Amino acid sequence: MLHYRRIRSQIIWLFGLVLTSLFVFTQPARADLTLPQTPCDSVLDGLIVNGFSVHLNHSFQQSFSSREDGTKAFGYGGQNNFVRLEGGNIIFDIVTLFASVGPSSGTVKLMGLDQNCNAVFGLGPAYHNLNLLASNEMIYERASYMTTFNGVTRQNAPMVIPKYLWIEVWDGNRNTSFSSYSYLVD
Repeated sequence: MLHYRRIRSQIIWLFGLVLTSLFVFTQPARADLTLPQTPCDSVLDGLIVNGFSVHLNHSFQQSFSSREDGTKAFGYGGQNNFVRLEGGNIIFDIVTLFASVGPSSGTVKLMGLDQNCNAVFGLGPAYHNLNLLASNEMIYERASYMTTFNGVTRQNAPMVIPKYLWIEVWDGNRNTSFSSYSYLVD
């Protein structure tokens, strides 16, 4: 009888452990966002210029960044309210999914492709050494090519008119999962 109770208590303990692990170690399911698509999407993922990846977190031809799905470095918002058009401005609302560790812990950059899916040089500066907020705003003025990130404005001089834009976000650490780029905005 004692042996039966010991086995029974071990089975109950094991069942409790399995049940607990299901609640603790599984991530809640999220609604998959349907992200916009463009003819340049496949180019963006492996974009190499002069032997180097154009993505922020890279080592020569190897990019450590990946396309954002809303769970890596920043979110797209529940209603995909990541980007909006107001007058002549394209506004990106960037909600970071990591905590900044100081004033030199993050980089955000606006980048672009032309109508032939080639990189647009001179489009936007990288905003380096940032103490990224939980919610950040990048404004791109299409007429003047000005870029404003959290109130800091810079003039850009793109060599060609960009057709597609995207945002890169990186927490600044080489070995990190907080490094991604958005879908292309047409």
